[in-house]
Amino acid sequence: LTLNEFLYRAEATLIAMRRRQEKGFILRVTIDLKGKHFALKTLYQHFAQAALLSIRNNYDLVGKLSDTDMVLLLQTTNPQGTEIVVQRFTEKVCQTLQLPSDIYRIEVNELPETWEEARLLITGTLLPSRKLRKKAGA
Repeated sequence: LTLNEFLYRAEATLIAMRRRQEKGFILRVTIDLKGKHFALKTLYQHFAQAALLSIRNNYDLVGKLSDTDMVLLLQTTNPQGTEIVVQRFTEKVCQTLQLPSDIYRIEVNELPETWEEARLLITGTLLPSRKLRKKAGA
């Protein structure tokens, strides 16, 4: 998903999870090529495919944050379920590519209680403030 699509679906997912009192996790995968960006597009495609094969279809989400970062939202799971996804992802990446282990990192965080905190965790930025427009003559 694009970042906007991911954020839209993640917000709805978080609201539904909170209503059902469920927990979830955010995984952020960052590719660090140490200055060798010639194969980044192909490498990112492999990582995205590995992520999609590691999650539950039509349940969890994968989104593109940048050319080097992707985010996974795992809903209704626990730390053990999250570890299973991380292991699957690592195995899928290793099946298709022979990479040094320091070429990427995975950051795991429990999904925060509020959407504002979750969005900050996902994007690293706060929601833009909305300015109210004054009506003409007001």
